[in-house]
Amino acid sequence: LALLETISLKIQEIPSCIHFFFTEDQGVSSFPIFDCLILHIHQHDTRGERSRQACERLLDVSTTNRGSEIMQYILSTDFSSRVVSCTVECYTNICNAYATQADITSTYLNCLIFCSKILSVSPDQICEEIIAGLQKELFLGSLIPDFMSDDSLRIIQSSAFIQYYFRYVKSQTMLGLLWKLLLDNQKEPETKEDKRKHPLRNKLMSRLNATDDSIALASMGIIGSLIELHDEEVIDNLVLRNIPIFPLTTSEMVQNSATSKKWFQSITLTLESAEDKDILPYIHDAQLAV
Repeated sequence: LALLETISLKIQEIPSCIHFFFTEDQGVSSFPIFDCLILHIHQHDTRGERSRQACERLLDVSTTNRGSEIMQYILSTDFSSRVVSCTVECYTNICNAYATQADITSTYLNCLIFCSKILSVSPDQICEEIIAGLQKELFLGSLIPDFMSDDSLRIIQSSAFIQYYFRYVKSQTMLGLLWKLLLDNQKEPETKEDKRKHPLRNKLMSRLNATDDSIALASMGIIGSLIELHDEEVIDNLVLRNIPIFPLTTSEMVQNSATSKKWFQSITLTLESAEDKDILPYIHDAQLAV
């Protein structure tokens, strides 16, 4: 594996040399270094980490340099399903760690981070295969049933994984996959009917008042991790869509004080006529923030 890692580093440095390691004879393709690496991506030791990093480099070079033959070969392998299985195993390991009260270390999250990185460098077809696999095997197969259960341990396990997911995943496609499933990605203000239509969101919000403090804290942790995404669409869906917005006039902003109104207007006029308008973008940003 050390040799394969070195080869992948050299390929990353000189992308054209990737073709020395890919052969095609009488319609039969072979990419042995990739075949060897994907056998170890699920492991949690240094072998697994080396294999994951090397696979990421090879996939990035193949995508960037449009190696169509190489990419077609990668698509013909079980690479996508291995990435999905690796991520599902990450969830299983985190659940087992919570069940045995073991410490959660970075090694538990390596496969989750790897999946995120692969989605960031892969072509659309591989991304679609991985996303479909995550939906079926991870979310619908394990995570959502655990989150919707009434068993406190399963709730805490799934909630913890969701927090890790939002904090360590960087792929926007992968992030959107879960938060849209969790919050339902609606634009209109919530109604009482939404509790029946969107049970996942209703579960998350109702658990904030749970009598079991560990469940309440787990739900608050999910909301905290969503806010930390600093994503305008997420914040709008989570909170802002329920807040009515009305345009304010100058008199409403400064109440009815003549002095305050005069001061506000003088500041506005001064800024608009000033030669140095560097402060105007800051005022604009402040308005958006409010």
